[in-house]
Amino acid sequence: MKPSFRDPISRGRRVTLMAMLAGALPTLARAQAYPARAIKLVVTQAAGSGSDVIARLVGDRLAEALKQPVIVENRPGASGIIGHQFVLGAPHDGYTLLMSSTANLLVVPVMASNARFRYTDFTPVAALLESAYVVVVANAPGKPSTLKELLDAGRTRPLSFASSGTGSMGHLGAELILERAGSPQRHVHVPYRGSAQALADVVGGQAAFAVDTLLAAEPLIKGGRLRALAVTSAHRLDSLPEVPTLQEAGLPDMDVTTKAGIFAPSDVPPVVVTTISTAVSRILAEPNVRATLRSLGNEPSGLSPAQYQASLSDEAPAWERLVRRLDLRME
Repeated sequence: MKPSFRDPISRGRRVTLMAMLAGALPTLARAQAYPARAIKLVVTQAAGSGSDVIARLVGDRLAEALKQPVIVENRPGASGIIGHQFVLGAPHDGYTLLMSSTANLLVVPVMASNARFRYTDFTPVAALLESAYVVVVANAPGKPSTLKELLDAGRTRPLSFASSGTGSMGHLGAELILERAGSPQRHVHVPYRGSAQALADVVGGQAAFAVDTLLAAEPLIKGGRLRALAVTSAHRLDSLPEVPTLQEAGLPDMDVTTKAGIFAPSDVPPVVVTTISTAVSRILAEPNVRATLRSLGNEPSGLSPAQYQASLSDEAPAWERLVRRLDLRME
């Protein structure tokens, strides 16, 4: 006689459990699907800024790729602190992302006592670009015509220089250039709430020079109101082929660039990073997107999220040393 085994789950209960499981599968699938609704991409600069233009370019293409709206929301102020802390305060579910850069992540938290974040609070979701800057003065009689003339003037008297904000890459780029030139003076930094105001005061003679983005400076250069003395990249820019690099202008082995990308809080679900980075990689491979980024003085990034994170970790100590050495503070 064969032994018999009694099923502890009755046929009726088994049917009920199978029905419950079948009903739960669509819910589980929806919970794992990303994105299932609109994504907010926070930009820490004003509408019309370089970051804003790039965020909208990438955001529009990302919306097409993901089949969900990508809403660019500007939250400028306090050198990016407002936008960064807004994203950290939102749910960490991948539906509130941040466009940020080297200065915002690595410099501002060191300078500002009211910054309640560090770069380690965020994880790179997608690397977007690396960008250069332009050293400009007013295009007027008596103004320097070369970077050497500007730096020579700075060795004999303090210069005022404008930037789009304390801790911005334009601010730090100017400090680095003056320091590398061996200037003994304590120069005067004049921060503004954006590039437009900063460059207007350079044109008007209230500030001796500025280091700013190609997007902000090029119209004034082409219009004859600003004079470009140097670009901060290792190679000349296609849009300003006649303007020398810092190295060509007399500062060996020097370039000042910043990386920018899309970030999320560090504990965001991994599917967010995978989904966004894959889509952005395809977007950055498109010829028209690459051409647009390069026309704005940027080089499309080829870094993976892990490589971008490693780059931030490598750069962070150097930027912190610079801030401490120059005793830069933002109240």
